[in-house]
This record gives sequence, structure tokens and C-alpha cells, in this order.
Amino acid sequence: MLPDTILLTVQSVADCSAEFLRFIQTDQGKQVVTRWLADGDKARADLVTAGEWLKRLFSGELFGVEPKRGQT
Repeated sequence: MLPDTILLTVQSVADCSAEFLRFIQTDQGKQVVTRWLADGDKARADLVTAGEWLKRLFSGELFGVEPKRGQT
């Protein structure tokens, strides 16, 4: 990777972070953050549900498939 590319990437991330911080200081940004925090519990519960479904999918339990001998 070229040094110019690395520097432009770092600058882009810094610019994006600065704009995000400016946005959350506005009234609209404060509303968005409040909504994110309120939705956080639901999002965590949804992730647990998705994780359980993926576990059942990869274990074969979702389709009623028994694991092959030697697999758990």
C-alpha cells in the first residue's frame, strides 16, 4: 500500500469522526443517540436470537440432521 493511500485513509477516518461528533451535538443528533440507546436492549436481544439460530443451523439441529460420528 502506498504511503499516500494510508495517509488519505487516516485523514478520511478523522474527517468522518469529526463530522459524526459535530452531528451528535445537534438536536437531531441527540435524538438519534437517544434512540440508539433505547434500541440497544432490543438489538442485543436480537443478536442473541440470531446467534442461537446460527448455532442451530451449523449444528444441523435446524433441519433435524444428526451430526456425523466424531463431530459435535
